Amino acid sequence: MSTEEILMAAALSDTEIRELVLRKKLITNYGALSQIEQQGFDLRTKEIYKYLGHGFIGKTERRFPEKEKVEPVDGIYELGQGVYDIFFIEACSFPNNISGLIKTRSSSNKCGAEITREFVGEDCRITSGAYDAGFKSPNIAGTLIVHNEYGFETEPGALLAKMLFFESGAVTKTYDKKLEKSNHRRVKKEGGEKIKNRAQSSISDF
Repeated sequence: MSTEEILMAAALSDTEIRELVLRKKLITNYGALSQIEQQGFDLRTKEIYKYLGHGFIGKTERRFPEKEKVEPVDGIYELGQGVYDIFFIEACSFPNNISGLIKTRSSSNKCGAEITREFVGEDCRITSGAYDAGFKSPNIAGTLIVHNEYGFETEPGALLAKMLFFESGAVTKTYDKKLEKSNHRRVKKEGGEKIKNRAQSSISDF
């Protein structure tokens, strides 16, 4: 079996997801329960950021690159080749026996975009680290990689990805790390000069 087949076989069903959403608040800030699919929960695009520099991961120190918010043009995100952070509207709060992974929707894949941790697409993919048991976040997030030389277009609220959920025995060590603040910055023009605003509300370590 392929990695994808193994994961899909292990993923929780729509009935199980619905119960966790309603009883355990697994996912909040969603638009409708119809976002629950056979094996996953559809995620709506909130914001996209592009990288402005490099990062550093050492033995004891980590520095994350600055990023700039991509503003939609006439309601459309026009993305060229490159790497982006993508944030979704939905929030998550995992119990100590549930973990999650982001996976692309097939409609995104047909447009050359993929959202997943390890299923590689043709022109564009979105990757994310595992969402550990006990993890909480005000915005689910991932990394969007556009390979297509012609770029990729989407819009706020678009369903580009879904999250898969997996059950294990209850863990004793849950995710207790504080959400890290990344140096996202918004750039706008005012009086012919660029005004830079550092935003401190995003997650840089998924």
